[in-house]
Amino acid sequence: MKWITWENIGVDRMGCIWLIRRWIDPKAEFLFIPVGTKPLPKNAEPFDIPGTRYSHHRGHCTFHTLLKEHNLKDPVLARIASIIGEADLVQEINVEPAAAGLDLLCRGLRRISVDDQEALKRGVVVYEALYAELSAGEINSGYNRKRNAGMWASTAILDIIARETYAGIWRYGVRIGPTRNKRPEEEWIEIKVPPLIDRKTWETAQELREQNKRFSRRNAKHDYLLSGLTRCVCGYAMSGEYFSNHQYYRCTWRNNHHTHLEERICRARSVRADAIEADVWDGIVSLFANLDTFEEYLRIAQQEELAALDPKLEELSAVEAMILQAEADAVEIGKALRRATGLVAKSLEQNMNEVNMRYDALCQRRGTLQSELSVTRLTDNAIQELVEFAQDVFVGIENADFETKRRNLEMLKIQVEINNRSFTINSLAGQITGEIRKLPIARKGGIVTDLRLPDTALRARHFHEVLPLLDE
Repeated sequence: MKWITWENIGVDRMGCIWLIRRWIDPKAEFLFIPVGTKPLPKNAEPFDIPGTRYSHHRGHCTFHTLLKEHNLKDPVLARIASIIGEADLVQEINVEPAAAGLDLLCRGLRRISVDDQEALKRGVVVYEALYAELSAGEINSGYNRKRNAGMWASTAILDIIARETYAGIWRYGVRIGPTRNKRPEEEWIEIKVPPLIDRKTWETAQELREQNKRFSRRNAKHDYLLSGLTRCVCGYAMSGEYFSNHQYYRCTWRNNHHTHLEERICRARSVRADAIEADVWDGIVSLFANLDTFEEYLRIAQQEELAALDPKLEELSAVEAMILQAEADAVEIGKALRRATGLVAKSLEQNMNEVNMRYDALCQRRGTLQSELSVTRLTDNAIQELVEFAQDVFVGIENADFETKRRNLEMLKIQVEINNRSFTINSLAGQITGEIRKLPIARKGGIVTDLRLPDTALRARHFHEVLPLLDE
């Protein structure tokens, strides 16, 4: 069987080729075509090309997709998929130490090879060696051991990233007795304990937990591309609902309030999902159509982000100056304390304690400011990664499936605000505004299915209340 992918193979495609020939199709032939070639040849199975069956899905690499599609349960292959996924994709937390080395090695093989066929022959040797080492070494043996032999269970990992105690802070007196009621935060007593994980990793895990909570499908029967990414102009989130054979986004204010008993604050109407989703996706694609313009937008956003940090930089400079002054005061008090006796000595000791307390508070504030200043999102490296991402991933975006679109929107930190018939997109790449497209009216059996229902229908709480309104 013939398999086809883009040329200039890297860590994911080298691994996929090894996997296909080793486990799926021993007689496989591989063809390499220029990036963005359209249409794809029909006599070959494409892989690691956006929009195809064997590609990135739900944030996983193509190697992982092949394992899932062909039901390969080997734990060593699962570990290799994890390594490739971390090497090939942008990750918030790095847990595979071999990922960076494998990616570097595959890049080097491509540079010293005449073409992709030669790089393929060398890459197969690398992956064969990696599989042999993981099969024989202690890394893989943990997968076959029982829990009490030293391998951490997933529940233990979840507990670690959920509790701040493992990041170095234990709070005493949070609960009132055996109940689940909490005391006011000012009554909690913070105690520093030895951390099991560093603070930055723990805080990153909290951001990812919050993101996963916001983007969770929650057993939804229908896919909504902008789920968790859309807000109404009133400030409330917009959630998906399925009504009259169409998907809509509606403001959640009405989910939490009764319009007949409370004053109605938001009167925004529901918006057809297929309209706003197409508008948002077209807007994002237009950003990536011109890479120079895209990078210019990122640089402007970077300057705005840095400008917002100027007050903190000024405060940090002032704090560091006060720390130097406190250190100088401590030296002077120390010299005077050696010669002082009696009442003077007691007064100097009191001054010394005040300087120590002021110095500790200033050092703590300096650490907080340095931590806040270090979490800028649009660093030069981040901009370079986004530009490369635009160049590599958005080629052939017309065929992108739902998972690919969703992953791209999440990576760009998309937030959409809807104001009646207009929308505003805020992202790492800048801001886009526009009007929501109007969809054609469909008539079936005398019932009009329009872009929006009558306002009285939107206020109806049950389906049987809406049917008479539709008949009108």
